Amino acid sequence: MIDRRLPGGVPVLSERPWNEYVWLVIGTLIITVGAGTAGIFAFEGRVALVAFGFALFFVGYRASQFGVYRWPERTVGDAVRATVAGFATAKGAVQFVALLFGAVGIAYGVTLFSQTIIEPAVRSAVIAGLTSIGGYMCAHFGMNGRLL
Repeated sequence: MIDRRLPGGVPVLSERPWNEYVWLVIGTLIITVGAGTAGIFAFEGRVALVAFGFALFFVGYRASQFGVYRWPERTVGDAVRATVAGFATAKGAVQFVALLFGAVGIAYGVTLFSQTIIEPAVRSAVIAGLTSIGGYMCAHFGMNGRLL
């Protein structure tokens, strides 16, 4: 028999009531707005707004995770309190700093890469790739507490 559960014993989405999809949809919409914001402002060279777009992306990602992994008895308030409490620990503080560095690294790399599309330069493309990937690694650790 196939185990149709996600890690932690969470039922797969196809076996859940429709109202449990709401956070997945909301998270996806926030991800879309964040990615669009980052993409548009990257071509204008506005790193701070690209970082803001990625911050929105991270919020959408967390909301989607909540939608996929939450148990029926867990509320949005529970999830927010757990996230804040997690960042209040020593490990959580390190994760929060990693998340901030990740957002800035991704934002800088994506902005630099978009500028490289406008005006091609190998050196800039390499730096863009390294900062984007490094930023992603930091952000992933910040969001999930692990690199993979």
